[in-house]
Amino acid sequence: NGGLAYVDKTHFIPMLTQVGACYFLSRPRRFGKSLFISTLKAYFEGRKELFEGLAIEKQETAWKRHPILHLDLNAKNYKDKNSLNEILDMHLSRWEKEYEVQEIKSSPEDRFTNVILAAHKEKEPDVVILIDEYDKPLLETITDNSLHDEFKGILKGFYSVLKSQEGNIKFAFITGVTKFAQVGVFSGLNHLKDITLDERYDTLCGITEKELKGAFDGAVKDMAKHLKITKKDCYSKLKRFYDGYHFSEKLTGVYNPFSMINALDSKKFRSYWFSTGTPTYLVEMVKKLNYDIRHFTSKDIFVSDRRLMDYRIDNPDLIPLFFQSGYLTIKDYHKELGLYKLGYPNIEVKDSLLDSFYIDTFPMESYGFDIFSYLADIKNGDVESLMNRFKNQLYSIPYDTIKDKDGKQKEHYFRLMFYFAFQFLGMRVKAEEHMFVGRSDCLIETDNYVYLLEVKVNKTVEEALEQIEEKKYAAPYESSGKTIFKIGVNFDTETKEFSWQLR
Repeated sequence: NGGLAYVDKTHFIPMLTQVGACYFLSRPRRFGKSLFISTLKAYFEGRKELFEGLAIEKQETAWKRHPILHLDLNAKNYKDKNSLNEILDMHLSRWEKEYEVQEIKSSPEDRFTNVILAAHKEKEPDVVILIDEYDKPLLETITDNSLHDEFKGILKGFYSVLKSQEGNIKFAFITGVTKFAQVGVFSGLNHLKDITLDERYDTLCGITEKELKGAFDGAVKDMAKHLKITKKDCYSKLKRFYDGYHFSEKLTGVYNPFSMINALDSKKFRSYWFSTGTPTYLVEMVKKLNYDIRHFTSKDIFVSDRRLMDYRIDNPDLIPLFFQSGYLTIKDYHKELGLYKLGYPNIEVKDSLLDSFYIDTFPMESYGFDIFSYLADIKNGDVESLMNRFKNQLYSIPYDTIKDKDGKQKEHYFRLMFYFAFQFLGMRVKAEEHMFVGRSDCLIETDNYVYLLEVKVNKTVEEALEQIEEKKYAAPYESSGKTIFKIGVNFDTETKEFSWQLR
């Protein structure tokens, strides 16, 4: 009604509601989960007037009104132990008042059961349950074991009501970012249908290429004009920056709706989705598990659907967490093996994620990061100036930052320093690049130069250089016509001395 663009997703509603069921959908933050929940709410309220001209208008005739229990756990900070009970109490109190249930001091699950019984009016199941961001209390406490376990216990009991009351529930739709395998909503509900990787619903959230051109062509034209580029080039750049998400083996491309719409509004290519905040739980888990995220670009990641959708807090495997959070996506599917190949979805995610971890690991204010000087050194082949910058950078970082829990130096930390720095500078970086006889710690390739770095801790630069030669790391580039820099690096944890040598 406001004259704005609207991407019609209502054709999914009959597909979901023709057979009453309980559904779960995992999608990254700001992908439109809440918008679809509100669309379902309006549909079950029988508000036919809101759907005029949309796909569902031709498919629906009854427009029956149902009692709806809508639980939104998104609008709360879950850092103290009372926060979860407070928001559950707020919703339960409102429902008890609406359905005239006598409020009694009891557990959240008992009160939830009483509300469902009071809301149920028909002989057939008629109550609709809509739960948005069911997992937010768990994600925000993922590194606080005590509070996380307490919240998990509360939610397990609360969500188990969906199982015990399934005879009164017409339809349930649950959304979240992560599928926690040990929460009652999954372990207790054998009738819960997970449609996260179902190709029938892979474009339910997000915007497809066809939808972009259908609803936003005028906005793309205006953006292209503002940037003084062709509309074709504007579409191409939008695709490289914000497209690339795939949520099934069908590999239908989906744009990040938040970033794409913000880009069209501001007429600038920026990291909008990422700038709303990297989930702290990801950074915290990477630190806690000493996880080396260079593996995301240094090798192919193949996983089964079970591994993708089964995250356990006691499992050090962060791949499902990165996938469900939207930082990795499906790039290919091998039907014979039943394996998904994962990778970064687009430029925004790859560059922003690596930048974020680099800045978090090596805070720029601690050493006055001068991006232009680094870039000049790399592009000009000035190895001495470049390595001296890294040396000064390393000396300025607090010692405690680079120790593991046993107080020992972390060798992969030093490799990360080089890897993140070059990624941050926009270089083409390959970490632990696989060769036919081995793999280098860090390889940087520009138009004119190839940098091969081997990083050692408590050894010698000579050993690092010998490894480059013995493993023939330079062999693939010797016929490229580019200047090859073989650089051995060592850090002595006793003397705190950083040394390097060029060959």
